Amino acid sequence: MKPKSDSSDRNQAGDEQPFAPPDMPELRSPSKDPSVFEEPWMQPRDSLRPDPMDQPGVSSPSDQDLAEMSVWDEPGRSKDLSGDTPENAVTWIRWYQEQVRRTTLEFTWAVTAAVAVLSGLAAVLGALFMTPNVFFAAVFAAPVTEEILKIALAIWVVEKRPWWFSSSSQILICGLAAGLAFAILENLLYLTVYISDPSANIILWRWTICVGLHTGCSFIAALGVARVWNTFRAEQRRPQLSDGAFCFVLAMVLHGCYNLFATLLQFSGAFY
Repeated sequence: MKPKSDSSDRNQAGDEQPFAPPDMPELRSPSKDPSVFEEPWMQPRDSLRPDPMDQPGVSSPSDQDLAEMSVWDEPGRSKDLSGDTPENAVTWIRWYQEQVRRTTLEFTWAVTAAVAVLSGLAAVLGALFMTPNVFFAAVFAAPVTEEILKIALAIWVVEKRPWWFSSSSQILICGLAAGLAFAILENLLYLTVYISDPSANIILWRWTICVGLHTGCSFIAALGVARVWNTFRAEQRRPQLSDGAFCFVLAMVLHGCYNLFATLLQFSGAFY
């Protein structure tokens, strides 16, 4: 008969709980020696630092954490060396597809409505904190800030919760609605606060040309977000904003060119 271990004797004596972790060995301080013999796997077993996830009271990673940390999604993985992704492997795209199956169509349209309403308001609030330099703000700062803020919520959804959209048309609707909401709020602000007695030409200009500009530029930027959404689904990978960069920049440039033209007209007195 094998003699009982010391830990068994302590458990029977009541000195230690049955499932208490064993006494951990004293850990070695990290070495700054670059030698390969100082790597953790070259050290004696007693000196290895335990995995924090193995400690009592530490919760296991969520499915989302496992998907985002999946080794099969590493950009440096060589398919020639590692082979095809196993059918039971945890990957980000498979986790995304599972979330799509759990998300209802009604929920995606509710998100679309919320993003459309809040995006225009966010852009107006951001424009209120522009630099006091009128020319710089109008030509450079405003186009960048406004076009980013009008699609910021849609970008966040595509990057962090892409299953909240069920089609790219919902993203385009968000862009159009954000541009229209921004144009309306900005017109009300200009015609009632910034301009004390607007002329008929200014009122007509703002409710036609300005509305078309903001709606059109937001739609172009939204095309970029939709491209990001469509591309990651087609290529079975995580979303990358670089896929829509051209549309983002184009919307800002067109907006800046319009603002330059409108600023020159204002200085020349053509509106009055």
